[in-house]
Amino acid sequence: MHGAWGPLRVFLPGSGQDNGIALTRALGLARFKSAIGGTPEVARFARHEDDLFLVLASDGVFAVLTPEMVHHIIASSASAQHAAEAVIEAVLERGAPDNASVIVVDMR
Repeated sequence: MHGAWGPLRVFLPGSGQDNGIALTRALGLARFKSAIGGTPEVARFARHEDDLFLVLASDGVFAVLTPEMVHHIIASSASAQHAAEAVIEAVLERGAPDNASVIVVDMR
């Protein structure tokens, strides 16, 4: 998700916006406990027989690739490993401004 200044950030109440920390980095930091909880957000999706891959990717991937681009890369890959490597290669070619991680799970 993006806010007015890029990826969403967590700011301590009353601290101003000059010392924000990226949401993923805020998890587990005691000083941010008042601003962010440790309860995970869970989503359930029905699985279909024709589902081929499950993709878990960080905001660094989606800072430079659209979901459609990721889908195209994965759909044209020979394996989950090749798909993950191809996504990271595409991210690096586009000069992602953040760290990028991707996991591709073969669902067949």
